[in-house]
Amino acid sequence: MSLPAEIYDRIITFQRTEITEHEIYTRLAATVGSPENRKILSQIADDELRHYRAWQTLTQAEVAPRRAQVAFYTWIGRLLGFTFAVKLMERGEGEAQEGYRSLVGKVEQAEQLLQEEILHEERLLQLLDEERLASLVKLDDGPVTRARLQQAFADHAGHPFGVCSHEDTRAVPVDRYATIASLVMDLTEQRMWLASGNPCTAPYIELEVPWRAERAR
Repeated sequence: MSLPAEIYDRIITFQRTEITEHEIYTRLAATVGSPENRKILSQIADDELRHYRAWQTLTQAEVAPRRAQVAFYTWIGRLLGFTFAVKLMERGEGEAQEGYRSLVGKVEQAEQLLQEEILHEERLLQLLDEERLASLVKLDDGPVTRARLQQAFADHAGHPFGVCSHEDTRAVPVDRYATIASLVMDLTEQRMWLASGNPCTAPYIELEVPWRAERAR
């Protein structure tokens, strides 16, 4: 398949980004203590390598990773923790999406790879939220109460990727995220409270649950 020079050059750039991110995620995964988080990062690393090879079928070229970038993110992960490095990597996922989106309809593989990059971003955001919540609600800090959970869900650390997320108007529209609701449940008491909107401002209102009413009869 013969590619126009401009598209060929862009795909070569995508290849270099994919193989670079494969190296970074592989090294970050090796530093993570949680088996589940290590599995997520390793799966993303494998996907990035597969993306590299998908682009390679078009260019027939071997492309080396950006070694300085690999070293930088590895150093950041070891010095400041993998969550800090992942936050920086997440921004790169958004840039990759825009690049792939520009080739949809022009290159056959672009649509599938775009959807997988979107999935990567969602998994990274979920991983960051879980790590932040775990640090905010530690069992050794006392009982996990409804008040503590509500306070944790209102956390803004790492904006715009905080647990309580607000729209980042600097990002392109497709990459703007916001928390639209928050739900807290007490499984022992079988009660739940809903905040319709950002939990930093929206009040938590207790919901009527039918099974609780039946239990009280």
